[in-house]
Amino acid sequence: MRSVMTVIAFLIGLAVAISGGLACPSVRDLNELFFDRRSGVTAVEVRSLGRHLCEVAVRTPGGKGVLYTDASGRYLLIGQVLDRRGRNLTAERMAELNAKPVPATLVRELRRVAVASFGSGKQEVFFIADPDCPFCHQASAALARLFRETPEVARDITVRVVLFPLPIHRGAREKAERLACMKRWPSLDLEKTLGSDVFRSTEICATGRILVGKSLALVKKLGVAGVPSFVYQRNGRWLLSTGALPPDYLLGSNR
Repeated sequence: MRSVMTVIAFLIGLAVAISGGLACPSVRDLNELFFDRRSGVTAVEVRSLGRHLCEVAVRTPGGKGVLYTDASGRYLLIGQVLDRRGRNLTAERMAELNAKPVPATLVRELRRVAVASFGSGKQEVFFIADPDCPFCHQASAALARLFRETPEVARDITVRVVLFPLPIHRGAREKAERLACMKRWPSLDLEKTLGSDVFRSTEICATGRILVGKSLALVKKLGVAGVPSFVYQRNGRWLLSTGALPPDYLLGSNR
C-alpha cells in the first residue's frame, strides 16, 4: 500500500506542478491529442478532481474506463487514485460509469432467490457470487470484515446472497445447491462458510436445486456477465455493477 500511495502522490504532485489550478482540457482536445478512431478508445467526459487533477471518462470496446490528465492536457496518467482515507476513487467512478439500471420487478425476484441474508437494515445490497470465484471470496471477506468491525452497519444494511455458479467452474453448481440447502450460513465470508462443518454435513436437496436453477435464470435475465456483481441503490435507483467494489461505496450508497 505504501508503494501505491507513493506513486499516486508523485502523479498528483506532477499535476499540481503543471496545472497551476487551470481548467481541465476539453473532450475534443483530449481526443485529438491521445485517441483516434482506430484505437477504439474515446474520451466522453472530463471533470476536475479538486484544483490539480482532471478525471477523464473514456469509452472502450470493453466498457467505460477512467484515466487522468493535468490541466495542460500534455500528460495522460493511468492508475488508481485513493484519497487520504484510503477510498478508491477510481473504483467508485468505474462503478458509476458502468452501472446498469435494474427494474424494481427484478429486485423483488432477487429477494425470492437469495439463499442467505446478513444484517437487519432497510437498505439492501444483493451480492451475486460463484462459490468457486476467488474474487467473490475476497469481496465476501471484505463485507464480513466491515460487518464485524462496524456493528452499526449491520443495523442499517441487509446483504442478500444470490448464487450464480459459472459453468467454467467444475463442481460450482453442486456447491451452490448445497449452500442453498443450508438453514443458516455461519458467515458472510464465502471461504469460511464453505470450510465449515455445517457445509460439509449438508446434502443437496430438491429445494436447493430449484432455487439455484431460478437464480441462474434470473441473473442471466439481469444481464450479469461476471462475478462478483452487486445490485444496490444509488439516489433511489437500483443499479447493477460487476467487479469487486469497495464495501464503503456499496453500503454507503444511501446512508
